[in-house]
Amino acid sequence: MTAPLHLGIRAHDFGQNPLTELTAKLCRYHLTHIQFAVHKSFPESVPAISSLSPGTAAFYGESFRQAGIRIAVLGCYVNIVDSDPARRILALDAFSTHLRLARDFGASLVGTETGSVGKGYTTANFTEEAFQQAVVSVQAMVAEAERFGVT
Repeated sequence: MTAPLHLGIRAHDFGQNPLTELTAKLCRYHLTHIQFAVHKSFPESVPAISSLSPGTAAFYGESFRQAGIRIAVLGCYVNIVDSDPARRILALDAFSTHLRLARDFGASLVGTETGSVGKGYTTANFTEEAFQQAVVSVQAMVAEAERFGVT
């Protein structure tokens, strides 16, 4: 017996659409799994990550579930190595918010990228200092993920 193939996509690759249009498009293409970065798909509804609540997360999660779509990855694009410590703290706080709300969204995994110590590509990203900053950030993120039982 073979396992079924579950196809997915980053939901924001369809652009910014009303939720009913987005779920209809996903269903039309038989995409049953998504990476959902709520702020990228619905920037008007979620102008700031800090404005996310358990109720908002449950609303989106339930809407996708009713359409037969699973949030396989809750996307949280933040810069975990930002050279500005204040911006880096905000980024880690945003990631923590996603971890805290992952279950409300119906997701068990939160994903991000490493970011950049500068604006875009720079050789400074390949220094020992940048690597160590990534390690420190990831350690904090993992500790928080373990606290909420999220990958």
